[in-house]
Amino acid sequence: MLTAQQAGRPADGPARYLDTHRGTKGGRDRLLPIDTPQREAAVAQACRVAIGPDDSVSDPRRTLAQAERRLRYVMERHGITRTPAITWAMVRERAQIRMD
Repeated sequence: MLTAQQAGRPADGPARYLDTHRGTKGGRDRLLPIDTPQREAAVAQACRVAIGPDDSVSDPRRTLAQAERRLRYVMERHGITRTPAITWAMVRERAQIRMD
């Protein structure tokens, strides 16, 4: 987590940003604004389940294939799938648009 000043963002915008590069296209750094109660809750939950700052939120007892299947299952349960109107790529794109 970064403050707006640490992220090099204007002070009149979101106060905090999530700094991530794991799972991004090309491993590039991304700054996701934490600007809604839902995002605050998601970050708080991730902090509770991740062992350390560089660890994953997936179950360490699962294989990569099992972790990917679990992610697909959770996304499907929340209506984020390949076939309906919302896809994972669209979620990422919407988050990117909000950051610009």
